Amino acid sequence: MGDYWLGGLSWGSLNSASRSWSGVGLGVGGADFVFGCSGLGFLSLGFGLEALWFWLMGRDPYLVEGTNVVLIYQYTEKMLDSARGSIRSLDARLGTAVAFAGLLLRFAFDLPPSSPGGGRMYWVLLGLKGLGCALAMLGLGFAAWGFMSRPTGHEIAPEALLEDWYREPEAKYRLTIIRTWAETIDDLKALAHIKSHKLNWAVLCLAATAVVFGLNVLLDSFI
Repeated sequence: MGDYWLGGLSWGSLNSASRSWSGVGLGVGGADFVFGCSGLGFLSLGFGLEALWFWLMGRDPYLVEGTNVVLIYQYTEKMLDSARGSIRSLDARLGTAVAFAGLLLRFAFDLPPSSPGGGRMYWVLLGLKGLGCALAMLGLGFAAWGFMSRPTGHEIAPEALLEDWYREPEAKYRLTIIRTWAETIDDLKALAHIKSHKLNWAVLCLAATAVVFGLNVLLDSFI
């Protein structure tokens, strides 16, 4: 285990000091041995008093300088930005899918057969046209469903931090914000999963629409 900083001294340095006290006592003699044991006792008493002070003040002895709170804070902030970026990217692609579905529906009005006619091919073309419109509307529905906004994430109001946490150490501030961001990241990941699922279905429906419309035009060219 690494050194834990406590009141400007690390546990490792204090333990080294303890061993030096006992070493001096054993090397000199009985009187010095008693003096060394007394030094150990004072050190133990210091540990206990400082731990008691942390407990009475409601502070965590690990929330002091020398910990990795700042590093964790920066890493969590980058993960939060990445999760938000994924949501923005998915929203952009879902918006594109909505627009493309509208264009396909507009294109369907110009597909054959444009006027009633006879024969089996007329009904085949009409069926393909109807199927393509249905697939385009289904893709539009999936894209619009995924594009809908949903409340996500948790926030700590700045007023609450000023009123309730004003006198707390900075590390405790950061840990509280980290925990809040972690919940927000989980919510954003769940939302990204939903949006990507709807986007995949929208893309499949729109791709099938393009194939059906292309088959419609191809068959009409052989009539």
